[in-house]
Amino acid sequence: LRVNDTADAIIGDDNEITINLTIKTGNYYASEGDTFMQDTSGGGFTLTLPGLPFVWHHAILIRDAAGTFKNNNLTLAYNGNKIEGALEDFIVDIDCFSGWITWSGPTYGWIFL
Repeated sequence: LRVNDTADAIIGDDNEITINLTIKTGNYYASEGDTFMQDTSGGGFTLTLPGLPFVWHHAILIRDAAGTFKNNNLTLAYNGNKIEGALEDFIVDIDCFSGWITWSGPTYGWIFL
């Protein structure tokens, strides 16, 4: 596993996986396989999940880059699909939170791994 600071995960010629990490500091729309970290030190913001989810095995990284989610929350906008079984936005308010969220299907929607 190799980590660098550009935009996505790549499987290289030698079957090694490279995860590219970029830090987001404001509202954005997530895409399949995003490996962005979130920095809310300048204030809370919203990550909007895809409205047309992709296959279940592609996950999106949620990572508190600055350790500030408790006071400056990250909001996951449900965008018409359930998050952990509920049709509502999900507030991440745990400092230093790190996890992956993936599409599980219409019953539970987006779930944390």
